[in-house]
Amino acid sequence: MSIAEMPIAAIRASHRATGDGVHLVARRYRKGVRLDTHMHREAQLVYAAKGTMQVTTPKGRWLVPPDRAVWVPARLEHSIDVLADIEMRTLYFDSAWLAREAERQPRRGIRGAGVAAAARDHPRAVRWPH
Repeated sequence: MSIAEMPIAAIRASHRATGDGVHLVARRYRKGVRLDTHMHREAQLVYAAKGTMQVTTPKGRWLVPPDRAVWVPARLEHSIDVLADIEMRTLYFDSAWLAREAERQPRRGIRGAGVAAAARDHPRAVRWPH
């Protein structure tokens, strides 16, 4: 297992930052791709704008179709299996942002969540690199 070598803030391709510690990364993966076990310094909310994936952690497995998202806390090892071609959207939250927001929304571990249409549309604003 590895921790992402580069902080999310340093990624330039298909990346947008809000300026307050939240980063959006958009990627495409083909069916059958496996992102081997790894972890990130940042917490993340991951979902597929199109397609389906499965997120696996030591705590369980979550099927992630386009209307669902999974919260993965910082430094929690996980892997991702692409079950159908996907357009993945991941919001990364750095530790300073989480500390500021801890009183309003405490972290409770990995979980699945619904993704409202408005939330799905916001990350689609990321343009793919040509």
